[in-house]
Amino acid sequence: MASPASRQIASIVSAFSKKPIGLVTALDPVLGYEACSRIARRALNERRMVADIVLGEGLLTETRLNELLRLEALTRPSRIAMAAATSPKLQPFVVSIISFNA
Repeated sequence: MASPASRQIASIVSAFSKKPIGLVTALDPVLGYEACSRIARRALNERRMVADIVLGEGLLTETRLNELLRLEALTRPSRIAMAAATSPKLQPFVVSIISFNA
């Protein structure tokens, strides 16, 4: 059984993951730039949650949307970043980005 604190944290994370417009970028690999920019504009103009618009338009199922907006999915390294970090040709570029951001 989950503790009250962990249930509260899960509730906050769930609410956070549905409201900010910036999270629409997590949907870009699946929905594409055009759809994501349209969703972001609608969310801003209509003061609605991104999740409500995506589900309302039938672009994703609720299960798939929740998978994409899971905290773990949003914070783990992407395949592209991992490939760049392990590619000998791209390592100088990755190192320069890391050095610049440090």
